[in-house]
Amino acid sequence: MKEQYDLLVVGNGFDLAHHLHTSYNDFYFFLKCAFEYTNQEQFRKIICENFEINYSPRLSNRGLEVLANSIYSNKKNFFVRYFVKYCEIFPTWNAFELELKEILIEFDYLLDHLNHNTSHGKGLFEIQDIQKQGKCHIYMKDLVGEWNDLSISADPNYSRGWVHISGIKNYDAPVLDIWLEDYKNKIIDKLFSDFLEFIHYFSTFLNIFAEPENIPSDTNLECKKIISFNYTSIAQKKYKLLDENTLYIHGRYFPLEWISKLISDPIILGIDEIDFKNSKFRKFIKSDQRYKLKNQKIYSFIEDVNSICVYGLSLDLLDKDTLSKIFSKAQSITIFAFDSDSYTQIYQNLTKILPDRKIDEEIEKEKINIRFCSEIPFMELQN
Repeated sequence: MKEQYDLLVVGNGFDLAHHLHTSYNDFYFFLKCAFEYTNQEQFRKIICENFEINYSPRLSNRGLEVLANSIYSNKKNFFVRYFVKYCEIFPTWNAFELELKEILIEFDYLLDHLNHNTSHGKGLFEIQDIQKQGKCHIYMKDLVGEWNDLSISADPNYSRGWVHISGIKNYDAPVLDIWLEDYKNKIIDKLFSDFLEFIHYFSTFLNIFAEPENIPSDTNLECKKIISFNYTSIAQKKYKLLDENTLYIHGRYFPLEWISKLISDPIILGIDEIDFKNSKFRKFIKSDQRYKLKNQKIYSFIEDVNSICVYGLSLDLLDKDTLSKIFSKAQSITIFAFDSDSYTQIYQNLTKILPDRKIDEEIEKEKINIRFCSEIPFMELQN
């Protein structure tokens, strides 16, 4: 007998259970190979071996070589360079977002301290604690090199660094600050432009690797609605639900030939809420991006939902606000954990997502049920 739920909530673990290559590590591996390999045959071989797939014209038709060549020929994209150089392994996309957040915090700190008070004349600025801010300044020159030059050096023996910007004359303080304001805006605009290009690379990557030819039906579970934290539509297709009964929290990936849908419903990739000193950085915040989506009315979507099943989602606190809305009206919640470690993490996160509810008491009364994936053949999978 099938388990029946009003709502199924899925995360990246759902896609991975269906053998889709949608993890950050998959995308990182592709970026790194595209960044380093010039021989097309060698590139195809290592990609197919890592993803355990056979090469076919279908991969080329979906843009395999086009994407690789685009990445290789555009090595000045700040985010590609940064993540290929420094960030080899992240266990989840949430870990990627935390690193992205640190990058933007550093830029915000640096730009906030470029003003007449830190100027020593001739384009030289003294920034306190610059060497404590991380690694992103190494590629700052690539970011702005097309229209200016900016170099940073940090003295490890002192809590200060020197920033040099070419092209600055000995302006007086008011004129200098006006010039710097325009300079900062150009840096942020270029940074966001590179980020949009990074997202485009990821969308194309999904177009190549995230469209399985066969989607198995589920013989163990039925659901009336789906909320997906994924970009793929495999859950919707698996349970044969209409668009009106499926909500994509981070936007939905569409094949590249659906250009109009890609423009009207872009995917969301960014960071959680933070107070930047420069408000232009807010374009990187996911909540600000969500406002552009047409179907983000969570409360109305779950109005008739009493029972919820969660699969492949760690309940990371980066999604706390969204998850608290989803769980707000449910009378029963079933959450599948992959192993004992994820069981503990889910329990701990749940107490923080729903701080006003007595989680232990609800677990005892089976209003909240955390189960292991091995307890039920949740999905009949095919390779």
